[in-house]
Amino acid sequence: MPSLRIALLAVVSLLLAAPTARGSDNPKELADAVASQIVHVDERAKGRVSQREAGDLRLRITRRDVGRIKILVVPPETAERNGGLVSLTSTVAKMIDLRGALLTVAGPDVRVTTSYDSGPAVTAVQEAMSGRFKKRIAGDLEEAVDALARVDPGAEAEGPAPGDLGDIGEEANDFLDDIGDTLKTVLFAFIAIVAFLVLVPFLIWGYRARRRRADDQEGLQIAREKARQDLVDVGGTLRELDAVDVDAPGIDPAGRDALSRALELYDQADRELKRANTRRRFDQARTTLNSAISQATIARRRLMGESSQAPSSPGGSGFVNP
Repeated sequence: MPSLRIALLAVVSLLLAAPTARGSDNPKELADAVASQIVHVDERAKGRVSQREAGDLRLRITRRDVGRIKILVVPPETAERNGGLVSLTSTVAKMIDLRGALLTVAGPDVRVTTSYDSGPAVTAVQEAMSGRFKKRIAGDLEEAVDALARVDPGAEAEGPAPGDLGDIGEEANDFLDDIGDTLKTVLFAFIAIVAFLVLVPFLIWGYRARRRRADDQEGLQIAREKARQDLVDVGGTLRELDAVDVDAPGIDPAGRDALSRALELYDQADRELKRANTRRRFDQARTTLNSAISQATIARRRLMGESSQAPSSPGGSGFVNP
């Protein structure tokens, strides 16, 4: 169910979203922000990437290449005040001790720096964002995340991080990996719970709706069969009346008119019943048939001299909502 998967991803995206940080041109503050938020959008650049879109990007990075991609979006003046976009990106990467890729956007310019061979990463980002750069670039950045995840050789393909302490450092990395695995497990468990809470009511509603439709069809079929039998019965009555000479002297004019009307209604009811594939059409056909039965009863009483009695209510066999 595509509409359900989109709703769940939106919930998780909101959970991962961090508040848009205040504007700053200070590289240290920008480095701290991108290190803690994964995707940092300066409040002066939120016209390009909204807070919700930033949350979606965090979720995408977590799913595609967790811990290996960071994104910084700033206004052009921030890059200018720090010696240009290349200088700003390099400074922030050093401050956060980059392991993976840092993608920086300043106005129409984009810069990517990596802790591994940057050639494939640059090509991947250029292909992801080339030709579709517009005012809001969240979609382009999502494609860039996918492209960077594909070319990332992984932490194991790089040398030890600066300041590596041998076994102690490995134990610390294992500890951090365990924390990351725990967070992912908790996240997936949360998604499963939300999916259960949302999906179960839909399944129950769908089951009940299907039962109602089945009951509707069954009831309509029974009513159609009963109406067909009533049509046969009124047809027999009209055949009996066919032997009456309606032009003979002394024939009741009201009886003759009732017979004529009954014949018209009989033919109309027959046509309508053949087309009655919906409840509305069946109800219309049943109404016509009831009128034909009523007129045939009146004609029989007046033309054949039968004792007067109220005709039975033909509507009693009509379709009733189950």
